[in-house]
Amino acid sequence: MPLVCGGITREEREAQLLAEVSEISSPEDLADPESSQFDAFQWLVDVDGAQVCPQDTLDVVQRYVLAVLYYSTSGDGWSVCSAQIAQSPSECNSIRFLDADNVCRWFGLTCNSAAGNVNTIGIGKRPRKEMRICAINVEPNWMRKHFSKILTNFSLVSLNASPFH
Repeated sequence: MPLVCGGITREEREAQLLAEVSEISSPEDLADPESSQFDAFQWLVDVDGAQVCPQDTLDVVQRYVLAVLYYSTSGDGWSVCSAQIAQSPSECNSIRFLDADNVCRWFGLTCNSAAGNVNTIGIGKRPRKEMRICAINVEPNWMRKHFSKILTNFSLVSLNASPFH
């Protein structure tokens, strides 16, 4: 059985990642195949090329939260920089969402350079300095619990138009 993350099995890694994301999402959401949380967790465990280790809490949490954002806003249908190259083949001048690269390099994200934590999310069709998320489909308690903990200086503005196509 191959070992990962400094000597744990794939199953141990999955269990430890589940413990981390259970601090953010409910067990019901994580078990529901129709939920964005389920999709994000499956991506984190099985698909994410970064294959982050459970002890890298900031990476685990940020990647998971941003994957939930991606799936809850139908990210595969985004017209710009979706994870699916076929959906937006030429319009992405940045690293696509859900890439194996550091999240700070993903389209529309900026990070605190010292801490490496996401502090601005801006996705849409407006000029970069004005881009903002227009909607996040999550429960208020879920948002308050992890965005306040993970995404410092996060602002949700421009709620009157959707950048997602």
